[in-house]
Amino acid sequence: MNWVSTVVFVCCSSMLCAQVQVTASGSLTITANPELLPPSSVTHSVTGPVNFVSAGVGAATLTLGAVSELTLSPVAPPFGCGFCFSVVAGDVVVSYSSPTPLAGVLRLTSLPVCWVNPSSVDVENDGVLEIYGTSACTVDVPVVLSPDAIDVRLLGQPVNFSGASATCNQIQRVEFLPQPTAMTTLPPACGPMLGGTLTDTATTGRNLRVHIANTNGQLGVLQVGTATPPVPGACGPATLPDAAVILVPGPNGIEFDVPVAVSLTGMFTLQFVDVTLSPFVIDWSNGLLLSV
Repeated sequence: MNWVSTVVFVCCSSMLCAQVQVTASGSLTITANPELLPPSSVTHSVTGPVNFVSAGVGAATLTLGAVSELTLSPVAPPFGCGFCFSVVAGDVVVSYSSPTPLAGVLRLTSLPVCWVNPSSVDVENDGVLEIYGTSACTVDVPVVLSPDAIDVRLLGQPVNFSGASATCNQIQRVEFLPQPTAMTTLPPACGPMLGGTLTDTATTGRNLRVHIANTNGQLGVLQVGTATPPVPGACGPATLPDAAVILVPGPNGIEFDVPVAVSLTGMFTLQFVDVTLSPFVIDWSNGLLLSV
């Protein structure tokens, strides 16, 4: 996709301040379905924030930022118009990225107000739907933003019939919430980028999602330690490892979940070492400080 418009906002906390870039692409279609005439449609290509209106038929609005929101609003045809109906369809990808690792949660919300076809929200646009259906729903998805954008696809197609609701809105919202202070990203990242997200819910308990990006080697080692190295330096060791896990990066890096037992407390430093076998080269990621 060719992103045309970019919105930049700043997320600040006591541990981290990083720019987050939000872009969008896709299409919006507004269709009038008269009783005795063929359907009539108008389409708008999405390249950024949108306020798209077809008078008397419907409207579509897209805002981008810390809270990105797609609102699809078909207008009710004149009362008594038999089988008349209006449709506003949206297929929009909102993309989040950051020049430095930034952990957080994407809070996804779907708010159908009138009769709608099933709508969906798909984080990473991979066919695995985080939200699908016609009921109001909110889902939190742990993510780590990096220069490689995370795409969120929003699909919706609300319908308004003659004599139905005069106001008919379907709202899909994506909100990025920065990670609380339990996680600290340690600069710099001279090779791969390491990030993490710590969540704690009543249903799943504490969970650490680890994300490693910008890998070049055939394999790597994730180190976990409880002490800083004797001589910490730029582009070098960030911890004395107590444990290590060998990992094989994929084309999009590595991402996996680690359950964190309630009994585990303290401060831990994670660091990824990227290993190229031929010629033999080692690259160090930034460190990641976890306090539980």
